[in-house]
Amino acid sequence: MNYAIRHDKISGDWMVFNVGESFELESMHKCKSTASSHVKYLEEKAKKRARYIRPQTMVAA
Repeated sequence: MNYAIRHDKISGDWMVFNVGESFELESMHKCKSTASSHVKYLEEKAKKRARYIRPQTMVAA
C-alpha cells in the first residue's frame, strides 16, 4: 500500500498521504469514507500504471 489516511484533530479533515517513495500530501477530505474511496482510486491507478512499466531486459543480438 502506497497511501495512508490520517485524521487531523484541529481541522477535522481526513488527509491522504503518499508514503511510497516520499511522504507527501495527496488530498484532504471531510469524511473518512471519501478519503478511503480516494485511496482505492489511487491504488487502482497505480496498479494499472505498474502493468505498463516493466524493467528493460537485455536482448541477445
